[in-house]
Amino acid sequence: MTPSTGPGGHPGGPPGSAAGSAAWELLLPAASAPARARGRALQEALRDAVRSGRLTPGTRLPSSRDLAADLKVSRGLVTEAYEQLTAEGYLRSGRGAGTWVGDAVRAARPRARDLAPRSPADRVDFVPGTPDLSLFPRSAWAAAQRGVLTELP
Repeated sequence: MTPSTGPGGHPGGPPGSAAGSAAWELLLPAASAPARARGRALQEALRDAVRSGRLTPGTRLPSSRDLAADLKVSRGLVTEAYEQLTAEGYLRSGRGAGTWVGDAVRAARPRARDLAPRSPADRVDFVPGTPDLSLFPRSAWAAAQRGVLTELP
């Protein structure tokens, strides 16, 4: 595929597809990933393109056969990536009708880094053996300690 051609060498790719756009080029690094990681890399590249808005709702994706040929990966790998992202709600597909970016993408789960605490004060210390001393009942402890010490011989 050259920058001016899409899947199967067709100029710009099929009408309404992502093949002729700059977003199509975002998937190419997935093909250069190590063989074991290509499926995950393709899923992440597509997921990130959808989340970031580079692939907008309703954008038609290339067929699994065309995408596999262009990226020089197996068709099964592309099919698996499409199926996973369809299950997650990022894509939608119809039997023999193609695959599109889903309309409900905006409702996708937020990333963990988006939910992360913004300041150190918001963080919780999970180090074992380190209690939260601000919650310790110091006055009750001191009273109990005084009571025991006054009873000693």
